[in-house]
Amino acid sequence: MALRLHQLLIESTLNVEIYREESLNSAQQKNLTTELNRGNQILQAIPSMLNQVNELYSASTGYYNNSNG
Repeated sequence: MALRLHQLLIESTLNVEIYREESLNSAQQKNLTTELNRGNQILQAIPSMLNQVNELYSASTGYYNNSNG
């Protein structure tokens, strides 16, 4: 009986640890997803930002560079 009680205690402890690890993994996954989404938004904005810089450069220098061909 004492052995079975000890086994149940170990099993219960392991289940608590598994729950904690899964909770931590879930939180980390949410944070990583948020960071990746933000990084993706920044990367997608780069072409527009470059166009704005090119327009400012063209306006200030009078030089027009058409990189589309």
